[in-house]
Amino acid sequence: MEGWGRERGRDRRRMADHEVDVLVVGAGPVGLTAAVGLVDRGVRVLLIDALAAPSTQTKSSITHHRTLELLPAHVVDEQQAASCLLRGLSLYESLRADREERGDSRVKLVLAVDAQGHSDFAGEGLWAQQQWKTEQNLSKYLNRKLDETGQMHALRSTRLVSAKHAQDGASVLVTIETDGVLSTVRCKFLIGCDGAHSTVRKTLNIRFDGETMSEGFLALHASFSGVAREMTERGVIIFSDGDGDEAGFVFSIPQPNDPPYSALVIIDLSPKQCESFYNGQRDKHGNHLMREITPEEVIDIARSVFYPPPEVRPISRRVLLVSFQA
Repeated sequence: MEGWGRERGRDRRRMADHEVDVLVVGAGPVGLTAAVGLVDRGVRVLLIDALAAPSTQTKSSITHHRTLELLPAHVVDEQQAASCLLRGLSLYESLRADREERGDSRVKLVLAVDAQGHSDFAGEGLWAQQQWKTEQNLSKYLNRKLDETGQMHALRSTRLVSAKHAQDGASVLVTIETDGVLSTVRCKFLIGCDGAHSTVRKTLNIRFDGETMSEGFLALHASFSGVAREMTERGVIIFSDGDGDEAGFVFSIPQPNDPPYSALVIIDLSPKQCESFYNGQRDKHGNHLMREITPEEVIDIARSVFYPPPEVRPISRRVLLVSFQA
């Protein structure tokens, strides 16, 4: 969250036995939304995050109207003003049989899901914006609460070390570490919003059943031209069958930047394509790290998934112009 790192007017080393109503672990969109909703209802909250600064990497880019219903009105207004409204999602397929046997190069609509007409909420629909900008909007509200009231506190570069139920049975005792300094927090509720590798879940020995699948995706935030109008108003998923690199999907989400049309495009990568982008290093979870990808390589990947190949031309190192038939 922008602008925080220590409690205002309070030394971090004096946080032992600090008491709050709720400790929220993780300052991503889920943790920030939880903190905003709680603080707005008069709940004393401590929000912590292990990162020293917010991440600006491409991640989730849609806020559902059910989430907006939980937030203060002016937070909702600011979020909507900085986002674009999607009417729904459309799923298309591009089959090899159609392409080769019948020469039919058009993608075919399989399913259309409308995001409006299901509730009385004025902002009904899917609101698209880059995740880090959504987090920035939520953080602005919490920053005001840092200054205006004593009910909101937040710490960055802070990780959860341990958690256990207190002997009174009515609270949780949590040990946190901030810049190498250990502190104890007593809270009535502990909310874990710290992602798939949740420290809260692991500390409390809560199982997370399921499988971990190694999948590679290319995320591109770029400006486009010549696209169908539907793609400026709806999220679009296109599945393509075939062998090797031809099989996969593309997921396009309109974004409110760089008119006439900007989008976040997610492209499924084959194992062979993934390997060509590895830089020889791994992250702390053992996953391969990828080198920087050039615009020309993005174009080649897009052409291998779409049929007919899109008309794509780079106009800078960060912006591409793409045209394809839908």
